[in-house]
Amino acid sequence: MDKTLTGMGSRLLKKNLRFPLLDTGEIKRRAEVVNEFYDDILLRESLKDVFREVYDLERIISSNRFIRAY
Repeated sequence: MDKTLTGMGSRLLKKNLRFPLLDTGEIKRRAEVVNEFYDDILLRESLKDVFREVYDLERIISSNRFIRAY
């Protein structure tokens, strides 16, 4: 089920599965975004390439905050 390319994506998927949207407007908005990616294979593939190169920004930010605390 988890075909994400990054740690950030994996965590976001888990969060969305644990805490699903309840607001119908937000559900529709998310469905529209998903459909855009589904319909546009060139966009989807180009973003996959970008995400493969992106470091795990959430972890870097968390580490930086942890280091600053000490």
